[in-house]
Amino acid sequence: MKDSKRILIIGFGSIARKHARILNQNWPGFEIGIYKKGIFFKSDELNLCKRKFTTYQECIEWRPNYVIIASPCSFHLNQALFFAKQGIPTFIEKPIGKGNESKSSWDELFAYSKTVPIMVGYVFRHDECLKELENILSLNSYGEIIDIESYCGSWLPDWRPNSDYKKTVSAQNKFGGGVLLELSHEIDLINYLFGPIEIKYASSMNTNSLEIDVEDIALIQAECLSCKFLTMKLNFCTKPQERYIKIRFSNANITWDLNNQIIRIKEPECKESILYKSENDLDYKYVKQFENFFKFAENIESSRCSVYDAFESLNLICCAKKMSSKN
Repeated sequence: MKDSKRILIIGFGSIARKHARILNQNWPGFEIGIYKKGIFFKSDELNLCKRKFTTYQECIEWRPNYVIIASPCSFHLNQALFFAKQGIPTFIEKPIGKGNESKSSWDELFAYSKTVPIMVGYVFRHDECLKELENILSLNSYGEIIDIESYCGSWLPDWRPNSDYKKTVSAQNKFGGGVLLELSHEIDLINYLFGPIEIKYASSMNTNSLEIDVEDIALIQAECLSCKFLTMKLNFCTKPQERYIKIRFSNANITWDLNNQIIRIKEPECKESILYKSENDLDYKYVKQFENFFKFAENIESSRCSVYDAFESLNLICCAKKMSSKN
């Protein structure tokens, strides 16, 4: 891949700034442009961006080689359609949408994705621990899967310490906030590893501990072919933060600690031990994600997360939301 590439980032929130930093560190020859409506607030990452745009026309005239859509998810589909129509390889941050978009718009995006490289940013699909866990599951060494538990708990005000959390995308329904959309990595991972999954029960609520207008805690119970007892618990209203997937086999428990990038095993009559530990930093999976995207755009390798994969995760989120409203 030649270094003289132009990459356009749509939006400039926390994940967009993270992408700008990682791109600058790992692809220093790339020229980064930013599209954002309104004021560009000063930040170290803004200094990495050579061009700043406030209209789509300016973006197109710049002729970017790639587009990264890192705006609120309520804008993702329309923005993806606009740039896909220009034939520009497009990376869409997760989730792919909010869930209230029209079927015709989704069909249009699916049609474009057959000729234009479009990939979605479920970054944990590029995590080294995920690959190791897939290998462990393929060996069938620990007996029958009895129970699967996925948990992600954190404190929303800690996500972006320099911002008023009540004004962030995560805290506002109109932008696609709430734990079911914001913490959809867990839903995507479980469906990727064990799917197709079928949701049997879902409940969510606003605990009022954060004074926001979205659900801050959710419970999903599901089943799949290999396991009838599958639970996902999501929240951003608790401390300390914790994030894991625990698989209870008939002969062992396997736990993937996502925050510390460790896979542990507990066997009968044995102390818990480490099966695998990543030696790379937390940015590594983002680098691998962009490597995959650029190779996918050049038809060198397939995407690790297609629009169809991400749409399947969005359908599961919508199913959970619908069940939650009834409960």
